Amino acid sequence: MRGLIFGSAILGGALLAALAFGETTEVTVEKGAVKAETENGTVTLVPGQKGILKEGGAPQVTVDDVLVADVLRMKKWLDGEKQQSRLGPHDAATIQSMEFDAARVKAAAYADLPEDAFNAREYSKETGTLELGQIGGDATIAVYDMDGRKISSDAGKDGRVYAHVGVLDPTKRMQLIMVAESLTPEYCMQKDGNLRRCVCGSGADHSVSYNRMILPKSAILVSAWPDPICINDSDGRTAVTFRQRKLATGDIPVIEYLWPEKDGVTMESLPPEYRGLRDPRDVQLSESYQRQMAAILAGADYRDQSTPVAALLTWRCAVVKEDKELLREAYYASQKKGQKRGWNVNFQDEPDWGVKTRSYFIENMTFLSTPEWPDQPKEGCIHPVHMCYPGTLLRCDTQAVIFHDGKWRVIGNTGNWRDTDVSGFEKYR
Repeated sequence: MRGLIFGSAILGGALLAALAFGETTEVTVEKGAVKAETENGTVTLVPGQKGILKEGGAPQVTVDDVLVADVLRMKKWLDGEKQQSRLGPHDAATIQSMEFDAARVKAAAYADLPEDAFNAREYSKETGTLELGQIGGDATIAVYDMDGRKISSDAGKDGRVYAHVGVLDPTKRMQLIMVAESLTPEYCMQKDGNLRRCVCGSGADHSVSYNRMILPKSAILVSAWPDPICINDSDGRTAVTFRQRKLATGDIPVIEYLWPEKDGVTMESLPPEYRGLRDPRDVQLSESYQRQMAAILAGADYRDQSTPVAALLTWRCAVVKEDKELLREAYYASQKKGQKRGWNVNFQDEPDWGVKTRSYFIENMTFLSTPEWPDQPKEGCIHPVHMCYPGTLLRCDTQAVIFHDGKWRVIGNTGNWRDTDVSGFEKYR
């Protein structure tokens, strides 16, 4: 590029990297500050920023880390929601962008530090350093401000990260972006037959969460929950973005995908149900379950314990209507000494129980499949009913239903998608 000049913008020099792509040059700074000048303008770059210099155009400044850029963009979405008064004064916010491959995972997350952090031991007025928590021995950390500029940081002997933030105003909240890179954890690499699944992001009660997941190269997105707000490209990789309004639970997004490069699979490796070959009986039961749940949510009463699926609907009707007597009838309580099961719930005294139970068991799961149950079940027979996230075939939990005193009753749930064996509930019979 003609007329391109680099100059040190501070005493002591600077360290930069420049890559040329035809008529475009990209400049990043690792240390100090650099002035990049063309015939059409001049910009000063600091660590965390990238200059894009095009022939015939004015220099542009962007963020040098795509994950940090993602977080900054999602932060603007969040600020827009606040301006429109769509968020309450006590709502927390979680923003994260994450990418991974077979060896490493990298994530950038928004951090909003409370005012009292500056008056506690985390901040040193003498040194201008702020303690940002402890990391594992393998992880590396980088810190950015909300303008996308990198803040100098290092790890102490205790494994804690310290950011050199300088003099701060203790009356104002401080907002940072933390970038961590480490070995890929198991939750990114879970397998379910030919499929892989990944949970991404984090969240707490009464929060709004934006999460972006960038899948490995060659990965093929199969399913996602909840419905993504955006699926697009990130340097040749599939990126999936979620927005969740978490009122009563911290459930996090789930992605299911094929990974040809790692597993040698193709689209033909999809399980039959994802190719429209789902068991007709399960389809029929699912349709019936959906209709009955819609009626229950609209105010209809439901009382039927003749089958395991009907027992689940009866139990859910009790939760929706906050009917304590029906809840006791639909749920199995062990009579064995020392093994107490069943809920003694007063919905008025324990409102959080009803809200969280409804959120998890009704709003965040629906019927997926179940084996044939016996025509003439024996006393104590325990049967599994597999549940999935609404709108997907992603198994999320397994309910155990027991036949007792001539009726099917809910006895519990395994609590995770992997555990489909309900034999562990036999001890409560």
